[in-house]
Amino acid sequence: MKKLFVAVALVLGVSTMVVNATEVATTSTVMVMGADGQPIELSDLPEAVANSIAKNFGELTAKSATVEVKEDGSKIYKVVLADSEGNGKEVNFNEEGEIQE
Repeated sequence: MKKLFVAVALVLGVSTMVVNATEVATTSTVMVMGADGQPIELSDLPEAVANSIAKNFGELTAKSATVEVKEDGSKIYKVVLADSEGNGKEVNFNEEGEIQE
């Protein structure tokens, strides 16, 4: 009788660990995508955007960029610019290089 009780307890214990292990594995693979667009290489920015950055923000350096495709198919490029001290700001551009608010 004692062996039966121990065997049942072991089976319940192992099945509980398997369920918990499955839950941890499932929750650790969840990814949340923000609405900020897809990251792109700075070299993939349209020429008009690169020219606008050089013209309007010559003293700043582009650090990263994302592109967001709107419902109408137009694109907004969000570029993070920083000065030599590392102070940064994000500037939005349309496909023609115009600064967007």
